[in-house]
Amino acid sequence: MPGKIAIEFVTHKLFQRTIIERGPVVGFQGIQGPAGGSSEQTYAAAQAISGGRVVSAVSNTADYFDPTGNLEPVGIAKHAASQGASLAVALSGPLVIAGWGLTPGATYFAGPNGTLISNPALAVGRVQIIGVAEDANTLIINIQQGIIL
Repeated sequence: MPGKIAIEFVTHKLFQRTIIERGPVVGFQGIQGPAGGSSEQTYAAAQAISGGRVVSAVSNTADYFDPTGNLEPVGIAKHAASQGASLAVALSGPLVIAGWGLTPGATYFAGPNGTLISNPALAVGRVQIIGVAEDANTLIINIQQGIIL
């Protein structure tokens, strides 16, 4: 097996170690994983919720994310829902909402009342990265740890 010899000096003693380089290890193929794309969870809307807004959840109820509160954001509402209705929330990955008007390449943060903002200086309570716009209608959701202001 081809290898390299590395020599290093440690406290005036000469040690030798062998570094072995090899290709990938091939084993048995596992079971098929889930398809890619965004993951989602369904909640009951705590109030009328607009699509494209950041939400947090308690038990099985989703409400607008409040960056000044104690709850963490779970995702973005995929559609509008009236109070008590079922609300699909995108947790990660790409979310497409036609006519969203995002700036491609911009990082989006959580703003007041679940809004998305692209200027972190406008954040109140904490700076919370929600995702990056792929194009005007697609946000790649990747919620990061918030930084309390």
